[in-house]
Amino acid sequence: MYMGILSQDGAGVLHRNMPASPDALLKAIAPYRDDRVIAVECVFPWYGLADLWAQEGLPVVLGHAL
Repeated sequence: MYMGILSQDGAGVLHRNMPASPDALLKAIAPYRDDRVIAVECVFPWYGLADLWAQEGLPVVLGHAL
């Protein structure tokens, strides 16, 4: 999976390919977790990510792939 984290001003903070696992994802976002909104591209497994974010108490926004 590919992850990108942007700062408030839109600058890239983190961009990387990574394993598609909950543990890898939570570890990657740990330093950036406060005051973040998670945006997920509308692809097949989005609901699994949305469930993970809900369990972690993080807000989620679903975006269209186009």
